Amino acid sequence: MRTIFGTVGYLNEVLVRLRLIDIPVDWVGDRVLVLGTVAAADAWKVTPLVLLILLAGLEAIPADLYEAARTDGASRWRQFSAITLPLLKPALSMAVIVRGVDAFRIFALPLALAGRGLPVLSTYAYTEYLEYGNPHTAAASSLILLVMILVAVGAYLRLAGPEEVLR
Repeated sequence: MRTIFGTVGYLNEVLVRLRLIDIPVDWVGDRVLVLGTVAAADAWKVTPLVLLILLAGLEAIPADLYEAARTDGASRWRQFSAITLPLLKPALSMAVIVRGVDAFRIFALPLALAGRGLPVLSTYAYTEYLEYGNPHTAAASSLILLVMILVAVGAYLRLAGPEEVLR
């Protein structure tokens, strides 16, 4: 990701050649841009996992349902909205939960891209424990992270409905 988002990275090179920018942008040095840069890099990192979960969900949908819908004259949009989307909801829920928990526990990516410039809760706990020798502060911040994950997953289950996830 450093080769993409660095000042002399690929992204700046493409943007300069397309004449969208005149001078290279410091994607990880600017406090405003670094959060979006880390978010984009993290999304890129986990896209294959999410796609595999969704592909497994698509493969689990019986082809007979689509054949019956075509026989009844359903359009592609109707097949998607009445068959694919409802039957893909458990896989979508699983992907959102796995991705959400993974996003909360992000550690190496912001540390590697932005260094200490973008403190997230997990890197804060790491720094407090190893560099400052505060195990109690590190444990408290880790517990706060756990509570945040539990609240987020609980809120999602309440919104999505647990029956969709537990199918």
